[in-house]
This record gives sequence, C-alpha cells and structure tokens, in this order.
Amino acid sequence: MEFKMKTSAELYRAYAETKKLIVEYPDMQAAFRDVETLFEDKKASPELSVMVYGIYNAGKSTLINALVGSEVAPTGDVPLTADVKAYQWNNFSILDTPGVDAPLAHEQVTQAQMMLADAVIFVVNPSGAAEEEKTLGQLIDLIYKRKKVFLVFNEKSPLSQEDFIRLKNDTRTRLQSLAVAQGLSEILTDIPILRINAASALKGKLAKQQGLVEHSGIIELESSLNSFFSSISPEDVNSRLAHSLQVFLSQFIQQLTNADSNELLSHYKELCRKLIAYQGQCRDNIYREIACNRKHITVKSKAAMHQHPEGCLAVLEQVFEDSGKAVVAVMEDELQYLMNQFNDDVETMSAVLNAQHEGPSINDVPHLSASKSKDPNIQGRINKEVLGNAASSVVKMAKPEHIVSGLKLVKDWAPSLMKGIGPKTMEKWAGQVIGKWIPYVGTGITVISSIYDLFSEDPSDKEMREHAAKVQLERERFEQQVEDTAKDLGEQFERAMNQILRQELEPVLQQMLAKVESAQTSANEQEKATSVALMRAQTLLTTI
Repeated sequence: MEFKMKTSAELYRAYAETKKLIVEYPDMQAAFRDVETLFEDKKASPELSVMVYGIYNAGKSTLINALVGSEVAPTGDVPLTADVKAYQWNNFSILDTPGVDAPLAHEQVTQAQMMLADAVIFVVNPSGAAEEEKTLGQLIDLIYKRKKVFLVFNEKSPLSQEDFIRLKNDTRTRLQSLAVAQGLSEILTDIPILRINAASALKGKLAKQQGLVEHSGIIELESSLNSFFSSISPEDVNSRLAHSLQVFLSQFIQQLTNADSNELLSHYKELCRKLIAYQGQCRDNIYREIACNRKHITVKSKAAMHQHPEGCLAVLEQVFEDSGKAVVAVMEDELQYLMNQFNDDVETMSAVLNAQHEGPSINDVPHLSASKSKDPNIQGRINKEVLGNAASSVVKMAKPEHIVSGLKLVKDWAPSLMKGIGPKTMEKWAGQVIGKWIPYVGTGITVISSIYDLFSEDPSDKEMREHAAKVQLERERFEQQVEDTAKDLGEQFERAMNQILRQELEPVLQQMLAKVESAQTSANEQEKATSVALMRAQTLLTTI
C-alpha cells in the first residue's frame, strides 16, 4: 500500500483517530497493541533505530566489535545475548540482539525489538546460512514491513571474488522468489549486499595492522553503512509506521464487514465504500496535478530568470496564474465526475431497495434522491470561490518580499557578467572558449570557468583573469539564487494550492459523507454505529 500523507503530524493524527475509533471494539484492541507500541516508541525516541540481526552464530557481535574497534559486545558459539544492548558507532546507536535461531526466550526479545527497528543490519554466514530459506524469509518479512535492510556476508573463510559474485546472484534469485510469494517486486535495489571478515577487521584494529583492516572489507562496509543510514529519511520511517496502521485498518474493516449481515445496511455500506473510493481518486488526481504544476513552475521560473532576468516577474506571474487555473480546472472536472458517479450509485441503490420493498425508499431519504444530490450550493461555490481564491493566491504568492528581493539580485547580477569585457576579450572567447565550454543560457551570457590557463602572461590578460575570477564567483551566486528562487516559487505554489484544496474540497467531500451517514436511520443504533465506524476506518485507510 502506498503512503500518501505529507507530514508526521498528519500520520499521528490518523493514529490517534484510529485509537479513538476502536475503543468500542475490545476484540480489536489486542491487535492494535503492536501498532500502538510502534507509534508511542517512535514518538518517545524519534532518532533512527538500528539493530543487528541474523543467525546467532553468524558473527553479529563480532561485527559490532569490528565497527566500534573494541571488544564491547560479548561473543561465543552459544547464544550469549539474552537482552538488547546498544553500542555507539559514529552518530548511530546500534542494537545487538539474540539471533534468528536462538532459544525461544531469547528470540522473543529479538522479535520485540525487531518490531521497533527502522533499519536492520542482517548478518549471515556465507558458508550456509545465506542459502537457508528460513533466514532469507526473515529478511523478506522485514522488507514487507517497510524496514530498511543491509545484508552483510560475514566471511569466516575467505571467498574468491568469483565465488562471492555467484553467492550474491544465488541469494538475489532466492530473495526474488520469496518476495513474489509475499506480493513484493523490485526489492533488490532496497537490499545492499557487502561482505566482510569481521574477525580480521577487529584483529587489525586492535593490533593497529592497517593492511589487515583494509583486506577485511571493514572500510568499504563503514562507508556504505554511513551512506545507508544517512539515506533513511523521516518519510521512510513514517512509511513503516503507516504500513502497520494500514494493515490494522484493513483487518478492522474486514471484521466490521463480516460482523454485520443486515442486507439494507450492506447496501448503504457499498454506497459508502464506492463514495470513499471515488473521493480518494479525486484527491489523488488533484494532488498529482498540483505536484505536476509545481515542477512546471520551477522549470519555467528557472528558464525565465536565465532568459529574461530584467523582466521575468511578469512571466512568473503568468506561469503562476496558468498553473493555478490548470489545477482548478482539474479540481472542477474531478468533482463533477465524483458527483456523477455518486448520483449513479444512488439511483442504482434506490432501484434495488424499491424492488425488494425493504425499508423506506431512498428517494424518501433526505438529501439522497437523485434530484437532490446535485447541491447547487456545492457546485456554485466550487466553481466561483475556488477559482477566485486560486487567482488571488497566485497574485499574492508571486510577489512576497523575499521573492522580489531574490529576483532583484538575479537582475542585478546578470548584466555584471558581461560588464568590462572589451573587444579583445570577446575575440579570444570566440576563438578559444566557445566550443570548449558549455554556453550559459542567459541574456547573451557565457559560462566563465577555469579561464586562467587560456591566455598568455601579458598585462591586459592579467586584468582579464582577475575580472574572470570575480565574474566566476558572481556567476556561482547567480546560479544558486536562480535555483533557490525557482524552487521556492514551486513550493509556495504547492503549499497554497494544497491549502485551497483543504479549504474548498474537503468540506464538500465531508458533506457528501455526512449525507450518506444521516440516511442510515432505517438501521438500528448498533448497526448504525458499526456502519459509521466502518466509514471512518475506510476514510482513514484511503488517506494514510
């Protein structure tokens, strides 16, 4: 399932709403406990959680000692780690745990910690453990749970490069097969694989034998781990939390669906399900259009500032206005499509219920007849107010003080790139620079780079070199300001349009849901409560 929410705050709000939602469903509270543990642990300890995992005799503790450069973690051929211990390496805290095949009590400790980990260093012994399906199955399970995994082959006996390549290929083949069974695909890019002789690395560090250290593979591993950990973003962590919440909500929805057999209510449920699905598609399509126009604005802004730095503000305003209108047009189309689909489903449901003579006709239920479901207030407000708000936001957004200041810098810097270059300099550029250096797109401006070695040592050349050095610094500032300003313009557009979406579209969608909810008066109170809970759970699931 895709993670859609933009911020941690939104994700934690969804978690809090889910927690509140299941208060009346004690049978689901036990299943929710794991989700609650995940969220509360991350809330209390937001830093990255990294653990070492694998067969208990694979050399996990030795690997930690090799990274730290000291024998801090106990090692042995029998499980020695009965609990979780943390060891500091660089800016990260790495947790040592019992192994996959440790005694049951030890493995339970591992599983409890595993649930909380964001990233896992999965250690295996190339002599056999890497080929065991159970071991690799554990690794795929980690990927399924949205954890970041780094696979380390700890060579106790050296492998040739040819054998290592063959081992990696065999392992990846098995991983792909196991991933398909879990419904996963394209997982290999998410699993870096390196090898190391942890014992040799530790021995080399303790004895200060640099050759042994280099030959062990520890240097490459440390560099790769640093990059791996640094690449894990807050969005990656949120994706893991969101996945756990999505899985729970899917189970909760299934239980609510199975628990209620009332035929009339089932028709309402189906109407709700379709409406929520349509609304989710509506949101997604509009968000995609906003993101597309953000990129469009960034690209067009950069081009305008390069091509017309003196008069680009008018161009930027036009780009903003066009993008705003494009988003509003998509919003109107999507909402109209949503309304049409909803009306069609209401008419279908009405025909079925009237034919079965079960309960009141849906045409008699307030706000649900086909003739009334097209609310002119809703349609009119979207067409008029959204467009007005979008247009005014575009105008205001195009001229914030810091943007105007940035554009002024762009305009001020552009002419200086050509100022002071005489005919002799231009002649040399034509003969030696053009064709050797990439032309700089601007108002007749050419990139000045490493120009000192292109000219002889006469006085006029010295003056030119000094000017070129100054221009190079100015060009760098110019380019960075263009980049910053274009990015800022795109991001401001996206923020403003998302705000408009929340202010204008969400009330309409909520009103539609409220009408369906209020129509369920023919069901008893418990059935209605279940249906309302189901609707809320479905809505939460589509927005996470």
